[in-house]
Amino acid sequence: MVSQIQSDAKDANTAMMGSVENMDKLASVSGEVETLLQGIIGKVSDVNAQISQIATAAEEQTTATSEISSNIHGINQSSAALTKQTEAVVVDVQKSNDELHELAGIVGRFKF
Repeated sequence: MVSQIQSDAKDANTAMMGSVENMDKLASVSGEVETLLQGIIGKVSDVNAQISQIATAAEEQTTATSEISSNIHGINQSSAALTKQTEAVVVDVQKSNDELHELAGIVGRFKF
């Protein structure tokens, strides 16, 4: 009976030593998992920063595009106004030319 108790105690001690070894391995693996998770957290943080930069750049591009569009619209309006003014000048020059020809005809009738 004493031998059985000693044998059981030895088996229990062996099992406990195996458990301690397993716990040491688990602690080591847990440390490695923690290191990996910290690395993942760092990468996610980097990706978030890049996404933020991309969003800021997209917003700036949208603002620039809007400003360019507004400037082009202003140029188009100015061009249309200039075209109308040029057409009016052409009409005035044509009238002046016609009146000048008429005046030249009238002056030509006078004899000096």
